[in-house]
Parts: sequence; structure tokens; C-alpha cells
Amino acid sequence: MSLRIAASARETAREAGRIWRRLAGTSPPPRRPRVGPASAWALAALLLAGSGTASALEPPPLQGRINDQAGLLDPGARSALEARMADYERRTGHQFALLTVPSLEGDPIEDFGIRVVEAWQLGDAQRDDGLLLLIALAERRVRIEVGYGLEGAIPDALASRVIRNVLAPAFREGKPAEGIAASLELLMGAAAGEAVGVPRAPGRTRRGPAGTSLFLLTMLAFAALSLGGGGRRRRMGMGGIAGPILIGGALGGALGRGGGMGGGFGGGFGGLGGGFGGGGASGGW
Repeated sequence: MSLRIAASARETAREAGRIWRRLAGTSPPPRRPRVGPASAWALAALLLAGSGTASALEPPPLQGRINDQAGLLDPGARSALEARMADYERRTGHQFALLTVPSLEGDPIEDFGIRVVEAWQLGDAQRDDGLLLLIALAERRVRIEVGYGLEGAIPDALASRVIRNVLAPAFREGKPAEGIAASLELLMGAAAGEAVGVPRAPGRTRRGPAGTSLFLLTMLAFAALSLGGGGRRRRMGMGGIAGPILIGGALGGALGRGGGMGGGFGGGFGGLGGGFGGGGASGGW
């Protein structure tokens, strides 16, 4: 009997102590659940994945063959190039598009480029014959994305030479419209089965009379040689001397001298389900 009374007294004393500590604000804090190493790593990976997804640059809506968000083309150059690309698509069926962006916002241009072509689906669903020329102004980076069906006509090495020897020199000289037009002409010619040759990269400092760039002289010389033909009949996907003539026409349009290619083409523009697998090349200026 006395033992039960003593035990009850001790329990009452402990309960009174707990009540007193709570009233005095000295009760120990509740225990936190332990997080093991595996759980900590899983949580960190989840947070990193979430932050990476949130920061990825989203592809813009496809608004036409030319999507010049960086403002590299003046209205005359844009109109001439748009008309040329639309005419080329009607003749060959190949679907080409240009996208310029002010910045990649930390994304690698290859990652952004593949997201764009997956969203836009340039080219025919059966032929996979689309191509994207992507330019990021702040990073000074260029990417050519080539559809599955054009990888034979435009191998990675050719795409790389176009960036390195044609587009980059023009951008370094402050002539982006000229470089874009000439690059697309070479790529369109190659995709159409024409025998195209990429000129050598000009020197950065050598210039001709009256400030004419060595790049422009090289392109004009290439066009003149192609027009000569040497008396031999070559296979031209768009017939005869169309390729060299259009190179000159695109350069003239980009420089504000083109007359026959002005104006737009009616009808909408949208991807036709073409597929891409990472073929192409990247570069910069």
C-alpha cells in the first residue's frame, strides 16, 4: 500500500514539473525528424532539377520563316530574305527558318536549338527536310540544326565551314544581314543538290578599296566563277545558274540593292512534323 502511494506521488511530482516548465517557457523543444544522407542527396538533386527546369529558355512561338527577335535585319533585308526562302520552299519543299535571340540566358545553344526544332517541327514529316539557323547575339553564338533528311546533303563539316568562313567574318565586320543571307544561300543550294563551295575565311583586318570587305569580294568571285561554268554541265538542283545568281541576289537584297525579290508571300507558315537528331554545327564570331 505504501509503495503504491509513493509511486503515485512521484508521478504527480513529475507531472507537476512538466506543467511548471511549460508555464515557465523552459520545456525542451520537440525533436526534429532525422534526415539520412540518402534523403539529403535526393532532396538536393530534386532542388537542382527544379531550378534547372525553371531557368531553361523556352522556344518562342513560330511566327514565320524569319523570327528576328534580336533585330539584326532591317525591313528591306528581311523582306528580300523572306521572299527568297518562301520561293525556295515552293520549288524544293525544304523548309528553312531563321531565329535570332538577344540572349540564351545561360543555356547552351545546342540545348536551346534542339528544343526549338522539336517545338517547331520544321520540314516534312516524311522527308524530315527542315533546317534552322539560330543566332544568339549576346553570346555571339551560332547554331545550324539540320533535319534527318538533309544530313547527307549538309553534313556537319559543311555546316561548320559555313559558320566559320561565311557567317562569322560578316558578323565581325558588322554586316549581319549579309552573313545571314550568304549562309542561307549556301545551305539552300547544298540541300537542293547543287555543287556549292564554301569560300575560305577572310582575314580579319584586310580590306579592299573604299572599305569593301574581303568577305564580299570573295563571295562575288565565287559567284563569278560559278557563272563561268568552264563549259561543263553540272547538276543544279534548281536548274542552270540559279544557285550563283541567287547568291548575288541575296547579297544585294541584304545590302539594300535588291529589286526583284522585294515583297512578301501570302499564306501562313508552320512546321510540318519534321524530325531532328542533333545534326549540324555550332560556332561563334
